[in-house]
Amino acid sequence: MFVFPTTSEGLPRVVIEAMANSLVCLATPVDGIPELLDESFLVRRDPKVYAQKIKYLLAHPEKIKKNSKNNYKKSLDYRKELIDHKRRMFYNELKEKCKNND
Repeated sequence: MFVFPTTSEGLPRVVIEAMANSLVCLATPVDGIPELLDESFLVRRDPKVYAQKIKYLLAHPEKIKKNSKNNYKKSLDYRKELIDHKRRMFYNELKEKCKNND
């Protein structure tokens, strides 16, 4: 299990890496984190709420197993070659739009 009670992040690589290792991830719903995690694994930044969620998951191993598989699958969307391709497409589109505005 990976617990990430952050107050601010972009799109945190550490969460993606935890997902790629088939870990259940709990994190605060800030910035890019909701893009990565299912809503039921987003927790407001309160130690009591985190503790309750952790206890719940430990009592329900089937939910851990299912989410672990889902996290691994979702992490594949963030492989370097896919991200590099998306980045190139973005910059090419930007370049074309700049040319057209001349």
